[in-house]
Amino acid sequence: MLRYIILFCFVLLTLTEYLASICFHSALFNIVFAMTLMCVVNSVEVCIPKQNMAFSILTRVSAPIVAIAWLFINLSHIFEAITDLGHGESGNSSDDHGHSHEHVDGICGLALENQFYLTCIDFVCKLVSPVIVSFQAASVLRYTIRYIALLILPPIIAIACLKYDLTEYRAEPFICLFLTIFVGIVLFVDSKPYSKYLLLKTPPSAEADMSSIIERTKLQHPQLKGVSHFHTYECWPNRIEVIMDVMIRKPDNDESHVLNTVDSFNKIRDALTKDIIDWGANEVIINPQFLDDDESQQNASICVARSCHFFDQGCCKLPNDEAKHDDHDHTSSV
Repeated sequence: MLRYIILFCFVLLTLTEYLASICFHSALFNIVFAMTLMCVVNSVEVCIPKQNMAFSILTRVSAPIVAIAWLFINLSHIFEAITDLGHGESGNSSDDHGHSHEHVDGICGLALENQFYLTCIDFVCKLVSPVIVSFQAASVLRYTIRYIALLILPPIIAIACLKYDLTEYRAEPFICLFLTIFVGIVLFVDSKPYSKYLLLKTPPSAEADMSSIIERTKLQHPQLKGVSHFHTYECWPNRIEVIMDVMIRKPDNDESHVLNTVDSFNKIRDALTKDIIDWGANEVIINPQFLDDDESQQNASICVARSCHFFDQGCCKLPNDEAKHDDHDHTSSV
């Protein structure tokens, strides 16, 4: 229940800060708002748990992306403010197109005071944000560093600038620039662990281990001719999936060749699945490809009937010369 209350407060805070960012037009306050927005997106997974891997990836990856996007938009205002200072223009001047870019030093006293109090509220809310915010970190120390850098440091710097009126010295654009670069680097480092899940990166030594399992299974089951290809990827922490296409030898054409082939595949699939799961995979998908035991005996087909060769159905396919001959015979009979 506490998580839902905190999430509700953060949603209200986000809406308030969004409206305030439009009114204040402060680059420093926009950085604070970007981190608040990231908190709300990130907290969806914690407060609304779903047993869905894709949902977890979506929330955790989209949170830093949303924050970086807002910081990128805000960066244009920072560069514009620095350019205005270089031309000796004041922060509350208007451009030729009538669009007013007011900075903190040009905001009226009442608005400046409201911005200060709202930033203080933001700081207090982010002190309790660990209840609903989840960062991917290998240790408590790294988690603490990211928590302080992303959620605590921006409002503290904003409060200090407003409290000691650093904007009077035209310092806000440069403070915002360095803070944006710093926060952007931390966000990039924070989101980097998720890249292997998005790119379906192969775990270390997986290829060699899978090859060893395949060779061992081939010795136990001679019907396994080989593996055309396989994919091993880590799709979430402690969750590995393996997809493998195996080539099964089809025995000669006897009365029970279909049943024997199916039985061989089931045994090979069970053996591979057991070894791969023991290796550490959570899900294994084995796709069969049936091949003639003697490729020269094309008439010994696993097809239901000879006619399926003419229509090229299923896994049945004849060499071009024989297919043309059958096509001619079929046309003559018609």
